[in-house]
Amino acid sequence: MEIKVEVQLYEKNVKIADVKALVIKDMQSNGIDLADVDTLDIYYKPGTGSIYYVATTIDKKIYGVGNRPLHI
Repeated sequence: MEIKVEVQLYEKNVKIADVKALVIKDMQSNGIDLADVDTLDIYYKPGTGSIYYVATTIDKKIYGVGNRPLHI
């Protein structure tokens, strides 16, 4: 089963898959090895289009706290 989730607000549609892809691209550009990530929390603010994330690695390093927001 394939599930697609889309957020709609003020005539703007944002696919959750696009949010996830943007976060992963940012993580890779910051040198985060995706294979080492244990948990990834993504926060999307549809009113501003801001995206924040916190990634915790298997060895408990934390990335993304206090980062500038991404925008979609």
